[in-house]
Amino acid sequence: MTAADRFTRFGDASDLAERLQSVKPNGSQPAIPLPRVITADMLRKPMSESKAEAVPDQSQQANRLARVANSLTKVSKSLRLIRPNEAMDASAKLWRQLSNPFVIYSIEANARPFALLTESIKHEYEGLALSSSQQRKQPVLALRYERDMVIWLIGRKQYAQAMAIAREWIVSWVMVHTGTHDFSDREKRQEAVDVLFGEIPCAIDQIEEARYIYEELRMVRNDLLHAGKSGAALRGQEMEVEVMKVCPLLSELKLPE
Repeated sequence: MTAADRFTRFGDASDLAERLQSVKPNGSQPAIPLPRVITADMLRKPMSESKAEAVPDQSQQANRLARVANSLTKVSKSLRLIRPNEAMDASAKLWRQLSNPFVIYSIEANARPFALLTESIKHEYEGLALSSSQQRKQPVLALRYERDMVIWLIGRKQYAQAMAIAREWIVSWVMVHTGTHDFSDREKRQEAVDVLFGEIPCAIDQIEEARYIYEELRMVRNDLLHAGKSGAALRGQEMEVEVMKVCPLLSELKLPE
């Protein structure tokens, strides 16, 4: 499987990142038409400044390529290791990088095969892109992005990651409805879990629906992560069906406006 195939099928750009990391500008790049990398704002700068930025030297190009490769690695690793907040932040950084004309210049001048994928990569991760600062300032928006991430992962057959995030998402859903926006607060998370188990009374709208979905998620997630080591374990194909059935139920739970 090629690096491009792996990215297209599973949303994993780690192999692409390795290849980009290995690119070393050597000064023999083909000329890139200036209109593709020069914007109106740059043209309003002094000629010396615009020229210096428009024709980056080898060191600048190498640094830009390395930063893109690092962002690709971080996005892929964060998704694989179930770190949704880090994945969203890294996706936001990657999106900004691939929107920078000087970065595109560096890619097109040194890594032409990769250049053909830049728009696809940018589009692929755009729906996950939310910086850490935005996540802190807009926790409800962060939950929307995280819920979208669950569906994104299912579409790329990353079922274990999708189930793990979905289970935690519904706990965060209870927290945000009870006025807690720090989703890493362990005590508050445990209280939210107790609410979902019915051990703590709660008047949240849709709480009964949330309890049902949580129980479905919990059973499928436990079966999945216990690696089939139980008498009632689902077979692989059955597990796939259950994951694809239960995760979309998150969309039925309303978030605060």
